[in-house]
Amino acid sequence: MTSLGEKRSYKQCTNEAPIRLTSFNTGCWLDAQVLNHCLEGVCVKSIFYFHPGATLLIRAEKYVSNGSRTCDLEGMPTICLGEVKWCREIPDAIFSSYEVGVKYYAPEY
Repeated sequence: MTSLGEKRSYKQCTNEAPIRLTSFNTGCWLDAQVLNHCLEGVCVKSIFYFHPGATLLIRAEKYVSNGSRTCDLEGMPTICLGEVKWCREIPDAIFSSYEVGVKYYAPEY
């Protein structure tokens, strides 16, 4: 029997770092929060819904380490472009908010 579990190729790190993001070329920056990340992408919490396929520009804000040094923002770029893969409403939230899965675009060399 094949497991339908984890599909990530890289270790996932959990933290709550503040970020800013914008739909590419709109110039309207929004505050958001990292929920977890790996070398391939990031999951963020936002009060805005983003359609799958949208391109986001993500910028990490100042981040204070929790002192554990187990993950922090290791492997997370300070600024990057990525594609929204999924967006879902967070149930039972006091205010409408969404989890947004973003896959980083591969760098062009």
